[in-house]
Amino acid sequence: MRPYDGGITHLLIERSADYSFPSDHATAAFAIAAAFHLHGMRRVGLGFLAAAALVTLSRVYIGTHYASDIVGGALTGILAAVLVRASYRENTRFDRIITGIF
Repeated sequence: MRPYDGGITHLLIERSADYSFPSDHATAAFAIAAAFHLHGMRRVGLGFLAAAALVTLSRVYIGTHYASDIVGGALTGILAAVLVRASYRENTRFDRIITGIF
């Protein structure tokens, strides 16, 4: 259930068809920020973290998410970035295939 469904907020944009928890925007934004940070690009990671904060706060402001949806999305995105960084190995056959695509 979204905040506007419960009458808690007044929606400022179009209604969404999917579930509120976790926030897709928060998951993606925090995963990107965490990935840069974990890859040693801390300054860029902080920039993306600031952008992630703005994106996710706007989602609460416009009435599409509860704060808990944002926290859940942020934790999901950060955890995903940590798991990918921990399991991905550079200079492997898989790495060459993936980087060859790009």
